[in-house]
Amino acid sequence: LPLPMPEEETLTLAEERRRRERALKRELVLQAIKRREGLELSDEEFGEALAEEAERRGLPPAKLKGLLEREGRLGEFRRNLENERALEFIYKHARIKVRSSQEGRAGDERI
Repeated sequence: LPLPMPEEETLTLAEERRRRERALKRELVLQAIKRREGLELSDEEFGEALAEEAERRGLPPAKLKGLLEREGRLGEFRRNLENERALEFIYKHARIKVRSSQEGRAGDERI
């Protein structure tokens, strides 16, 4: 028979579950935007970004690529770059709805 979990641990697990659900939803939204808007990196663009990151770290690009591959993080590196692109797209095209308290109607304002 399993021991009951203390209430604090239950809350922590519930919070962790909500955090993971939000992260998954965010990733799914970003994937959809990347596909719809053609924001995926080409192999050439990925190579350029990898070279830039390697230069920042003072490594040859092949060495950085090898390190990321060995750690199983090369796909994550690419995904992060593409997510940055998608977020930039969102910020560029975002509209803020401003509601006037006197008029009670909303207007669009670009940021």
